[in-house]
Amino acid sequence: FEFGRIESVQWMPDSPLYEMLNGGPNRYPPIPGARQIIQEYMEAVSKAATKFVRLVAMALELSEHAFDQYVGYQDRLKIVRYPASETAGQGLGPHKDSSGWWTFLLQASPPHVNGLQVLNKAGQWIDVPNKPGTFVVNIGQAFEVLTHGACKATIHRVVSGGAERYSVPFFLGVKPDLTRREALTAFADHFEEQSDESVEGSQVDSSWLRGKYDVWGEAQLRTKIRSHRNVGKKFYPEVYEQYLND
Repeated sequence: FEFGRIESVQWMPDSPLYEMLNGGPNRYPPIPGARQIIQEYMEAVSKAATKFVRLVAMALELSEHAFDQYVGYQDRLKIVRYPASETAGQGLGPHKDSSGWWTFLLQASPPHVNGLQVLNKAGQWIDVPNKPGTFVVNIGQAFEVLTHGACKATIHRVVSGGAERYSVPFFLGVKPDLTRREALTAFADHFEEQSDESVEGSQVDSSWLRGKYDVWGEAQLRTKIRSHRNVGKKFYPEVYEQYLND
């Protein structure tokens, strides 16, 4: 399941194609009280995430609200189930999050159920402990661009195992019309360009980081279509082949 925190944004025919990702009614699980629980959870995590990013701004010696103007209304929540597998295999391939500014992930399975891994600078995959009552916080692609690589987007993957696994990631939204030029010039005087990355990390598909698309919203649409190809082919035929073959 995937949910948007804002459900009332209507796409207009003269709007950019990526604006179709905004709003739209959510489809909630057929469980009593599910809608209210999910909506309240998204509101609470959104507030906590906003406060967290403001603390990061101050830690980077910027003003508390330095990043506020780049946060959009596309906050999203997913409820993800990874089926059990008799042998270890790929549950989700290596990637840098492109759905949000920052990601706040709740590992919703019992503590003994693991599978989440992150890639360190040496190119080694590290297991992420499943600690009850905690979030795993990932930096997204847009934040890496804005900080000129000082804050690298988190490269992570999921490896399936002998038990099914549930995760609930919340993506703090980025304003969809953010351009690379705007992002790269905003704090150019504050951050020095950081290019250190492992060989494995440099091979991870990151379209906005690589400069393939100028506008954040289009890069996000590309990611959605590549991840959900049947839906992309049906609803976005004009860009489907382009995004799959770039």
